[in-house]
Amino acid sequence: MVPHRRQEYVPGSKKLSVLDATLSIVSKSSGSVLVKGFSWRITKPIYDKKHQEYQDQLQTLEIELSEHSKADYNYQTTVATVLSVARRAMTIFENSSEPSHKRAFLNYILQNPTVNEKTLGFTLRSPFNLVLQLADSPN
Repeated sequence: MVPHRRQEYVPGSKKLSVLDATLSIVSKSSGSVLVKGFSWRITKPIYDKKHQEYQDQLQTLEIELSEHSKADYNYQTTVATVLSVARRAMTIFENSSEPSHKRAFLNYILQNPTVNEKTLGFTLRSPFNLVLQLADSPN
């Protein structure tokens, strides 16, 4: 089998459409090898080698396409969860009856909270800091 290189998923990239197009081309080429084999009178070992190359390439492309589809689903699920928690943060905090639950929720969202006299200072943990930046941006 042809070695497979794992590529990092980039949201919004056209990698999936490129993989689909390549997979379609290789699939069509794989079928035409048989026709070419008869019309060009290539030997069986050459045909078998070419056929195996196409099959390896098809398998590699199908694996890449599957990995990108899974990454796309995981990315969408993560974004939806983060936005849901960020949107409901105040309600979640207010509806927590136990002080330990409130503390755990604050520890989940806040990073290095400090109290200076009566002022609370904090930094939001990632990815909640990104949600705040997007909410504050004019675009």
